[in-house]
Amino acid sequence: MLNEITFPSIEKLLILGGDERLTLNENGVNKYGCSPYPEDDILAFSSSTATPLTTSGLQIAQNLRQRLIEDFKNASTAEVYTHEVCRQKKLWKQLLALSEEIDLTFTSSGTDIHSLIASHFVKETVMIMVEINETGSGVANALRSNPNNELISIPLRQTDGHPIDIALIDAQVTHYTHKAIMQKKEVLLILVDQSKTGLIAPSIETTLALKQHFYKQFNVLVDACQFRITQTTLTAYLKHNFMVMVTGSKFLGAPSFSGILFSPKSFNISDNLEPLTMNWGLLIRMEMALVEYTMFSCLNDQNIYDMIEQFATAIIQFLNNSKMLHPLPTPVINRDGLIGIKKWDCLPTIFPFVLEKNSKILTHDETKLYYHQLMNQNPRCYLGQPVLYGNQGRVAMSALRLNLSVPLIVNAIRTNTTDNCIKNAINVLKKLEHLIYTSN
Repeated sequence: MLNEITFPSIEKLLILGGDERLTLNENGVNKYGCSPYPEDDILAFSSSTATPLTTSGLQIAQNLRQRLIEDFKNASTAEVYTHEVCRQKKLWKQLLALSEEIDLTFTSSGTDIHSLIASHFVKETVMIMVEINETGSGVANALRSNPNNELISIPLRQTDGHPIDIALIDAQVTHYTHKAIMQKKEVLLILVDQSKTGLIAPSIETTLALKQHFYKQFNVLVDACQFRITQTTLTAYLKHNFMVMVTGSKFLGAPSFSGILFSPKSFNISDNLEPLTMNWGLLIRMEMALVEYTMFSCLNDQNIYDMIEQFATAIIQFLNNSKMLHPLPTPVINRDGLIGIKKWDCLPTIFPFVLEKNSKILTHDETKLYYHQLMNQNPRCYLGQPVLYGNQGRVAMSALRLNLSVPLIVNAIRTNTTDNCIKNAINVLKKLEHLIYTSN
């Protein structure tokens, strides 16, 4: 029986139930540079990768831990865990206005969701995904875990970083889909909304057309792990019988490793292992994501739109005028065919950019060096990890990302401090410019 003495501490819970990426190094931080202790003085614009823990986030975790300890006095650990999972799922369904025909499955990460999906398809299946640079590092291996699967990866960017025309991407997806169907195989298309650099691919219009034409043999998993979509967009995907995966650790700003798969009940994707594994770390992290989304959902949609638009305009203008930081070309977010109205998720909240010094675009290794140097500034400055986008010759090239997150948006709107949020973001970019300028 768990109790206050035997139940893990908050610090242990926050790194429990993930993988080696949560392991703390000699400096007491994980792979993403985040500590299990609150760090409120960090200028954190890193939500496309991970967001450092705050005092308010820690309080959410502590509140749930204390409630669990009280519940252990009157019920078994399995009963307490099952009750909490059911409570969280019910709240997610209420917040997102989901029907009873939608199942929720909790997993530690997006990679785990891909593994779950891969094991679900028992027939020979062709799985079509976008290039690994724009998704999670473990996605390809997770999908290959089922020997019945054939994996096809579609590139999204040219070697110079410019996006490939969406019509060419759609043509490849259509070709491989028709080929698989002719071979009497099933197809799982993984549509990314949004990728690490803010892309949507393949196009939603082409995906919907393929779904309509090959309904039974053609399945769609929407990789929305960044969770930069509105409730309206999520519901629209589900109405088309798509599965949708999100995480609480990106846009929502909760600690890393909290994934959710939304799937129509007709898919019969079982989550019976949840009570058996009793991943208390996942439960704590999911609670933090749930509270962040609850606060976000209380905001007026127009206020969210206005804040994001103001922020995006300022950041794009700064990057366009900078001599050392240049925006990585990214198409306008396009969900034509899915929803008829424009909401805040049609605006960019991920701003990828490349570094330049002495008229030369910096390599991946050079970019990574400045990324780590920013973390040691005063105050410490966090951006999204470098994302590989192409190469020059045989040299890998990458982009950094400045990101908006739910905690930043909520705070800016509640306290009427959007200007201050923009000022902090630009200060981070200026610090980066200074590091580049003063380096040897």
